[in-house]
Amino acid sequence: MSEGALATCLDDGLTPEEWLLILNSRVFFWPDKKNLCNHLGARLNRGRRLIVMEFDTLGLAERHIVRMELAAINTGSTIRKPARRGLSTFSPAQRYTYEEWRKLRGRRDSVREISVVDGVPDAANYLIRYWQTSE
Repeated sequence: MSEGALATCLDDGLTPEEWLLILNSRVFFWPDKKNLCNHLGARLNRGRRLIVMEFDTLGLAERHIVRMELAAINTGSTIRKPARRGLSTFSPAQRYTYEEWRKLRGRRDSVREISVVDGVPDAANYLIRYWQTSE
């Protein structure tokens, strides 16, 4: 992430340092295989050995829904034309149904990220499997 590019796309008077603190206070999950594959295939990740973990999403969501939030953008990317981001970028997962959320966003967006504020200390309880990508 480029801090220079980040400074140009922040709203609500946020500084790049404040945005990074917001991101670093969360654990992020890809909502589907397409987004995971995009991440794994990104130029920065090619040739890197990464660990991918698959979780029981229903169990994890039932336990952590009050701290779970959704975003329509990759909140950690400033490549190319970075999307605007600020205090309203993350929406509480339990506030809206998916259809309500999409209606608010103009029906053009999908969930790009799911995050849990303050981490998931019991993540191992919901781990289904994990694997390592090849170099």
